[in-house]
Amino acid sequence: MADVKQLTCTAFRTARDDSMAYEKAKPVFERLAACNPPPTLLVIFGSRDALVSASSAKLFENVPGAKVEIIEGPGHSPMVEPPAKTLELIKGFLGSP
Repeated sequence: MADVKQLTCTAFRTARDDSMAYEKAKPVFERLAACNPPPTLLVIFGSRDALVSASSAKLFENVPGAKVEIIEGPGHSPMVEPPAKTLELIKGFLGSP
C-alpha cells in the first residue's frame, strides 16, 4: 500500500488504463493458451476476489496443462491473506516437500 500511495494520480490511472486495455485486447488466458509450448502454469485465486471472479479464474483451465486453484476465503491477495495455504499449493505444484 505504501508503494501505491507514492504514485501520482496520473501514474496510477495510466497504469490501470493500460492494464485494462491489454486485457481487453486479448485476455491473458488466451495469450497463455496460444503459447507453443504451453507454459507450466499454476493459477491461484481467492474465492472472495473483488477484482477477478472465481468464474473468470476458471478460464485459465483453457491453457493446456494449467492447474487452477481457488482458495476458499481470501480476496485478491492469497499470497498475503493465507500465505501458508498458498505456499502449500506452490510447493505441491513444484513437487517440493
